Amino acid sequence: MKYIPDYSKFETLKNYALWYYLRYYPSIWKLVKKLEQKTQNKENIKKLLIELKDDFREEYLLEIKIWELLDKWKSQRFIISKLIQKDFKKDDIEKILLNLTPKSENNFKSYAYIKQKIELSLNKKSIKNIVCSLLQSWFDKEIISQIIEENKLWDTEDKILNEIEKLKQGQFQKEKIIQKMFSKWYKYWDFKDFL
Repeated sequence: MKYIPDYSKFETLKNYALWYYLRYYPSIWKLVKKLEQKTQNKENIKKLLIELKDDFREEYLLEIKIWELLDKWKSQRFIISKLIQKDFKKDDIEKILLNLTPKSENNFKSYAYIKQKIELSLNKKSIKNIVCSLLQSWFDKEIISQIIEENKLWDTEDKILNEIEKLKQGQFQKEKIIQKMFSKWYKYWDFKDFL
């Protein structure tokens, strides 16, 4: 028979809280919500939070989560939105982002950061595909457009021709090649002469 823990007992609730915290690293509010799902005893929850207050260092945890998202090339707006969904306070997120900004040289907003991101993806994807993925990550559209125009980062004829040659080597028919080029976000008038 399966053991069902009795969360009305303080020690059982404490063990669960520690396990949940170390497993998911939630905000304090998310942890409280989870504990409230397990027990209706608000006194035990309050007592537990007081006892474990020193062990739950939300600012440190939040900073780690922000760095993790920055390492995944996420924008400031994306980071704020994602962490608010996880019940972290917006003011705390913005305060930590502001403190991290000088250290990271404002990477998530900077021209150089977005340019580097575009250049790293340029060999693998069409420029339209890159722009769409950057916009989905909440980067600034004006900065993206400015970088593309100033650096002339359009899809070159060589790049388009290489893509079509790869597809022709795969023995695809003309219609299938067109379909695959569309799926890679190339514009028809950019590649129609190479078919």
